[in-house]
Amino acid sequence: MRIAFNPVWPILTAVLIIVFAVVFAFRYVQYLKEKKGDHLIVAAVAFSLMVVAVGFQVLFVACYPSPIEYYAFEYSLVLESASDEFEEVYVPIGENATLQNALRIDSGSGSISIIDTQYGRALKVNFTGRIDISGKIETYRAIGETDLTMVNRMDVRDRVEYWMYYKPYNSSDYNCSFRFSLQYEAEAECLWMTYESEGFLEEGWNTYWASSEKMVC
Repeated sequence: MRIAFNPVWPILTAVLIIVFAVVFAFRYVQYLKEKKGDHLIVAAVAFSLMVVAVGFQVLFVACYPSPIEYYAFEYSLVLESASDEFEEVYVPIGENATLQNALRIDSGSGSISIIDTQYGRALKVNFTGRIDISGKIETYRAIGETDLTMVNRMDVRDRVEYWMYYKPYNSSDYNCSFRFSLQYEAEAECLWMTYESEGFLEEGWNTYWASSEKMVC
């Protein structure tokens, strides 16, 4: 889990270090001139606090080596069928292999695997009832291959047409809904990108539409 970066703390710590250093230097000079113990005590306290502040600053740098170079790639999928028998769905996923390997079943009964189809790489899901699947990668290095797989064509209205496959248990009586999202965040590039889609599946290979949003700050 990522701890949110807060730029206030390193700035505040730096200010405190400067303040304590000034106090230490002033009081120590006064002590050398007047030889009064009060000046030495205050100088010692200021020096101790400065050391503590420096320690916090070093710890912060160690914990956040590149706070603005944060990248995240996340996928989530929900399939829900009225059937009590196992059904099969091929769903588009993110092109990134690391994200594909990170996919897990959060709840529900079924199995998942990555396969190659005539339309591109897909997440094959065999399930019954409802199944929730998700995966996420977080890193301080740039993530490649952030697009959606099985894309058929792009639309000028920020939409993407893609392929999905559905094999119901009973062809004459089926009702399966789906909802998935693919989200990419790159703080170093000041970029956020999402794909989202939901609806009901039809038997066999069919195309569906996903909304595509890209935000650059």
